Amino acid sequence: MQNIHLLLDSTISQNEKIKILNDSVNELLPWKAAKDLVIQSCLASLVSLLDQISELVNREENIENCGFLDSYVSCFDTFLARKELYHRAPVENKRNIVIWGNSLVSRIITFAFDHRKVNILNEKNILTSNDLNTIEFDYLILCDNTQDDLSMVPPERIVNYWLYLNYFWLNTPRNYYNLKQFQMGDNYAGIATGISYILRAIDFEKLDYKTASLTSPGQDLFYDFEMFKWAMQDSACQNVKYCILGLNYYCFQYDLSKSHKFGIRSLCYYPQTLQLHHYYTKEDSIRFFDVMKQVLPEFMKENHVDILFEHYKRYNESFMHGLTGRFEEANLSAEQYEQVLDVLKTLFNKDYPDTLKEYETIFDEYLRYLDEKNVKVFVLIPPFPDIYIRNIPGKMKQEFEEIVARYKEKYNFELIDLSNDPRFTNEHFGDFSHVNVYGAEIVSSILNERISTSTIF
Repeated sequence: MQNIHLLLDSTISQNEKIKILNDSVNELLPWKAAKDLVIQSCLASLVSLLDQISELVNREENIENCGFLDSYVSCFDTFLARKELYHRAPVENKRNIVIWGNSLVSRIITFAFDHRKVNILNEKNILTSNDLNTIEFDYLILCDNTQDDLSMVPPERIVNYWLYLNYFWLNTPRNYYNLKQFQMGDNYAGIATGISYILRAIDFEKLDYKTASLTSPGQDLFYDFEMFKWAMQDSACQNVKYCILGLNYYCFQYDLSKSHKFGIRSLCYYPQTLQLHHYYTKEDSIRFFDVMKQVLPEFMKENHVDILFEHYKRYNESFMHGLTGRFEEANLSAEQYEQVLDVLKTLFNKDYPDTLKEYETIFDEYLRYLDEKNVKVFVLIPPFPDIYIRNIPGKMKQEFEEIVARYKEKYNFELIDLSNDPRFTNEHFGDFSHVNVYGAEIVSSILNERISTSTIF
């Protein structure tokens, strides 16, 4: 398209420029399925820029000095150059790959490459950033959260595989493990959702009825609900009779997607739910995922994520098991005690009226959905050690209890509140907030009793 640079000509009218933009779209469309990282990256950027320009046009604003046209022309030039190169290079040619990083992923990623399609340039030798100026390669595969200076590498050649794995298991391996377990099962009688407190509190092997665990560290009510809806579309959940809906005292003040520390965990729910809620890079993250799904088949095996997860599990098994230690507050040193208090203070430092309102609504919608599906609800508040209970702010505790009571009256769910249950002593907790395997046995026994005496079977 020879006239794309007319977009920068000040003598061309806005209507003419809009026509040029529309014509450029026709040139982009045939390349939507191209398996080339640069082309896909350009397409994503161009579409984003077109959306922003369209907004200006719809508001009848001048697009001349908005800066978007300069970016569009520059990106379109990159697209045209890469398109020519793409035509010259047969797809079946092997890609020259550089693995970059010093993590477990960088050491095991070779198992996931389709070696019919790649040459790994540094498989047997170590490269430094200075070496990158002296070798020719197609892609640099980023395998850790590096702070290395890679400014000499064109951005379109960097494949951030480390970030991509966060959409699956890298940040929350237990969540991915639970998904794999769920997919291998069938004919579930119940589903449990909740944060790590619920994950640790239930020994699913000891439940009398087959229950899917959709519990995960850091999971909030939004993703509890989204994951439950996702699971109910599976044939394995056609006969689900009950839901163990886990809550905790700050759950109505906690939005995972807005968390500075754990917000990135939102990514691991996207492949199932296609939701990123309020995640701060939501649009960019969706585009990145779509581009990677197009590009990675160029050089990776079809099941590369699962292959690496199996290797990862060999090095890190702890996330698959419950806590076996015993928490003794009296045995904490003065320094350890202050550290625990600092963590709890941070944990409970939540006073977000907008989040409280939104998450009460989500709770209501979740319960309404379960009611419409004729799914019996057991709201579980798990056991907590005394040091945890003592440090819950009074306002937070009151708001939580009022919300639970209000919706219990509305939906008549069964409330199993074990938060301060005397049956749980120090020997039943693995740390200052989670039960251990011995505590999980008791919780599971209580659940069995409540489920079996209900009218759902």
